Amino acid sequence: MNADEFRQKGKELIDYIADYLENIEVNRVTPNVEPGYLRPLLPTNAPHHSEDWENIFQDFKDKILPGVTHWQHPRFHAYFPAGNSYPSILGELLSAGLGTVGFSWAASPSCTELETIVLDWLGRMLNLPTTLLPEYDNKQIYTQIDINGNSSEQNLNGQNSLQKRGGGVILVQD
Repeated sequence: MNADEFRQKGKELIDYIADYLENIEVNRVTPNVEPGYLRPLLPTNAPHHSEDWENIFQDFKDKILPGVTHWQHPRFHAYFPAGNSYPSILGELLSAGLGTVGFSWAASPSCTELETIVLDWLGRMLNLPTTLLPEYDNKQIYTQIDINGNSSEQNLNGQNSLQKRGGGVILVQD
């Protein structure tokens, strides 16, 4: 797939998703399939050659979609239907397009810092004690902990001063 085909198919996929969400109520909430339904519908071995997007998408519609639980369905009451929205879908598309790998500050500074800031916002909305909030304005946290091995050894041993202050998952009594 080249860039022009990606643009075309991407626009078609956005239209498909919007149509799906606008008409989701025409689907069964839960699939009418039995365990193992998918195995006989797919080849035993992975394809040796790539396939056209049209074939892949048709397989999705014919084979995968019948086994999908429609979590955003208005009659699906098992969990809150907040798993996606149009903005979250666009955000996920943007993230996938950038190919961001945010497992450490060195791998993606803005991704790592944004995650910490958003977690701080969430903690403040939940009225968590300040000792449990990330200290995102402390440059030392990113440079010493995250860049130098992600602090895994210190976390396991309780040596990390951030955890001692209550700013991480592991709390250590002094």
